Amino acid sequence: MADLFPLRQPPANLQAEQALLGALLANNAAYDRVAEFLRPEHFADGVHGVIYEAIAHRIEARQVADAITLKGDLENTGQLDEVGGTAYLGQLLVAMVGIINAADYGHAIRDAWVRRELIAAGTDLVNLAYAPGDHSVQEILDAHDARLLRIAEGAGDVAPAVPMGDAVARALVMAEAASKRASPLAGITTGYAALDRLTLGLQEEQMVLLAARPAMGKTGLGLGIGIRSAAAGSHVLYWTGEMSARQLGARGASAHSGLPTQSVFTARRWPDPSEEVAEDAGKPRLLDATEWDRLVKAEIGARRLPLLIDDRPGLTVQALRARARKLKRAGKLDLVIADYLGLMGRDREIAARPLYEQITAISARLKALAMELHVPVLVLVQLSRAVESRENHLPQLSDLRDSGAIEQDADVVMFLHREHYYLKREKPPAKAARETAAEYQDRLDLFSARLADTEHQATVSLAKNRNGATGIARLRWDGPTTWFRDESEPENSPAWAFPPSES
Repeated sequence: MADLFPLRQPPANLQAEQALLGALLANNAAYDRVAEFLRPEHFADGVHGVIYEAIAHRIEARQVADAITLKGDLENTGQLDEVGGTAYLGQLLVAMVGIINAADYGHAIRDAWVRRELIAAGTDLVNLAYAPGDHSVQEILDAHDARLLRIAEGAGDVAPAVPMGDAVARALVMAEAASKRASPLAGITTGYAALDRLTLGLQEEQMVLLAARPAMGKTGLGLGIGIRSAAAGSHVLYWTGEMSARQLGARGASAHSGLPTQSVFTARRWPDPSEEVAEDAGKPRLLDATEWDRLVKAEIGARRLPLLIDDRPGLTVQALRARARKLKRAGKLDLVIADYLGLMGRDREIAARPLYEQITAISARLKALAMELHVPVLVLVQLSRAVESRENHLPQLSDLRDSGAIEQDADVVMFLHREHYYLKREKPPAKAARETAAEYQDRLDLFSARLADTEHQATVSLAKNRNGATGIARLRWDGPTTWFRDESEPENSPAWAFPPSES
């Protein structure tokens, strides 16, 4: 786009560029001082970028890079005349001040690049704001935020390598802090004792996947973790791409009140379809005063939860990051939940890529969000249809859809599974030709018993856990309220509870 400020010269430090290149040609050891953060595109003069790339190529190949060897390389690539010939390489050697300042020159070059990038981004933003074309306001904001994020990533200081002794010391500081907490967990509670025993809580900088096939209840468990961790005192940001805040609120009200979700939506009690009732008794009735009172108490309990719901459809990671950063700065963010990865929005840069690369990029950004804000990020993920083709329907890591990078980025991978969902879709076993009536009845009884026994059973298997053991946590599922409880909890126990001091 046209520059709105044609009289202004873009920031550049050509003297620093010449001095650095001269230092590199005079002493290749200077390269180690800038290699970690300086790239060819950071140079304002394209000729300098070509020379720097040629120098880097030779040094990284463990070859000498000086004016003579570089002349041969640039001749072979047809770039020697482009960079000003041997005469200009000689000028660079004259411009050299000394290798001791090489890092300072490198930072000055990169800082000027950052300023040029910011000016270009700001100019494009102004032009788009004046003439948006086919771009919506949200698209303009998302694209600008993504561009600033890329610039910030390129401008970040290189973290120094940490000696092993210092790394152990940091771990012991964390352990000492944990010893002073009342909770034995290393992170924030999931609200489910069996899950906490396996995960030791959701820990800072972790990306945790909760994966399942449709209808297993992953939103129910994701919301349960969000609500229960909030009830324990953690500030939670819950993004939902599939349901509105009102629908999630109805689920919370249903769980707290014990009324079925359909009763919350319709203000009526419906007969149990599994029970035979007289025709006149099969009609729904309005909720009575006691039931309304239970819903009001659910609202009162929910208002005490430090849980925020973001239900903007197709939200990009950049937009989620912007809200999360704001909450973190205010000291009101301990956990981010994204429901679910496949529904996250793509900015124009990502959307142009193949689906595999899109999911890979989104996964990487969610992991970066956890690292940047030092909070766990729980990501709900839908598994592929491969689960359906197996006889036992148990999920595997290979079932993660569209990108193996999801598994690589994740610190913890949990699979939610309910056997009853598949059993109730099976036909009762047929009678075998040589089977007696009694034997057949025994098989029917076993099938019915298995169907009944698994109705409320659910398992969460940890298939990957970087900081601990893998294993299985057993939960109880309540279909009418779409809510999970720990297997150790009584059937009618509260959906969530606050610490005794806050009750």
